[in-house]
Amino acid sequence: MNIITKRIGIAALTVVAALGAVAVTQGTAEAGKKKPATPQTFFCDMKGTWDGKDDFIFLAEYLAKDGPDYFAGKYVNPGQAEADIIGRANNGVWEIVFTYTDAGHKGMAKKATGKGYRDGAKNELSVEGNYKTFIGANDIRKDGFFKLHGKCRKNR
Repeated sequence: MNIITKRIGIAALTVVAALGAVAVTQGTAEAGKKKPATPQTFFCDMKGTWDGKDDFIFLAEYLAKDGPDYFAGKYVNPGQAEADIIGRANNGVWEIVFTYTDAGHKGMAKKATGKGYRDGAKNELSVEGNYKTFIGANDIRKDGFFKLHGKCRKNR
């Protein structure tokens, strides 16, 4: 089994474990709105930017439920960078971790924390906040501002 497949499997298990560990917590990505008790899965086309100039896109599987929402995806910029992405939204506060998997960014991660919302009526989400970079041996440390917007749908 190759390393990318193993890492994707580990990321999926991490999301499942996180879901089980916080099943009793309360909150929602849609602060102040009551969501249905039945979890709903969406596929979201995410578009973001680091510091207003470095764009990125990825597809995420998004679990909306009564309690914190979760999503997971894979960022791929061929020949440049790849990252596994796991996020959590709770009462309008979003935490997103980008764990880079390509050889050029070995050991690098970005942790993005911000405020945002998921609009269930429009099937969109929007988040803005700050990120910190945790570097591997060959990377330059960079912290800054990020924006993320997603358009979601029920089918892949």
